[in-house]
Amino acid sequence: GGLTGMAGRLRLNVSALAGDEVVAKFLVVADEESQIDFLKTKINRSLRRGGIHLDCEAVLNTSKAELPDDELLGDMLRDGEELYARLPHPPASERAPAPAPPPPQP
Repeated sequence: GGLTGMAGRLRLNVSALAGDEVVAKFLVVADEESQIDFLKTKINRSLRRGGIHLDCEAVLNTSKAELPDDELLGDMLRDGEELYARLPHPPASERAPAPAPPPPQP
């Protein structure tokens, strides 16, 4: 005891998944007393910084089990844990290079 009222910090190693492909990796720090919504907000901010404009749909543990949004992070995770942020599959247009513009009409 002795730490009552002081939330611990969780340093979480996040791999962002689009389908089965890891598209980004970054560290997120969160309070043990936070919930998944707070973690998703921080993950989305890190994705934007990395130039990925997709929102995290779900947070998964290393067993690829989805973390519930009604539990405290400190009850589900340990400091230094690895997580997966599942992203929506990007549309084909974001994956493939942009098609050439049509030739100008005379």
